[in-house]
Amino acid sequence: MSIDVCGESKCAFDMSGATVDLTLSGGSILKSGQLCRCREHFLYWLSSAAKRLGISAGVGNNQFAPNKEITRQEMFTLMYNTLKALDQLPQGSSGKTLSSFTDAEEITEWAKEAMAYLVETGIVQGTGELLTPLKTTTRAEMGQVLNNLLET
Repeated sequence: MSIDVCGESKCAFDMSGATVDLTLSGGSILKSGQLCRCREHFLYWLSSAAKRLGISAGVGNNQFAPNKEITRQEMFTLMYNTLKALDQLPQGSSGKTLSSFTDAEEITEWAKEAMAYLVETGIVQGTGELLTPLKTTTRAEMGQVLNNLLET
């Protein structure tokens, strides 16, 4: 799937198979929202594309913060928004909702839609009665979520 991210066919976000390729030509920047300030930073283009596609709005004040640790709710929101942009949201029902978890009230408003969907489809299962949305995530937790996604 190729998505034009700048409206001038000068750049495209291509997701085919297991690779993601951001192709740029002409050296122009994306028209809307430059999240990484340094054009040489490899995430400059990716963060701009993510903003244009509705995958990420950054961390506020037009910043992306690529070296900042990521919380579980941020990770799940990025995953949900990416799958939604690609029209690849998983289907299924786990029988659980956010109210199944005792810490659901800790979920920030902007993350609720993503967290609810991923819980309801069983992609996010939590630990016992906890989702720990504000905790930073580990590679192992990300691996488990990706495994759950691939099994749907």
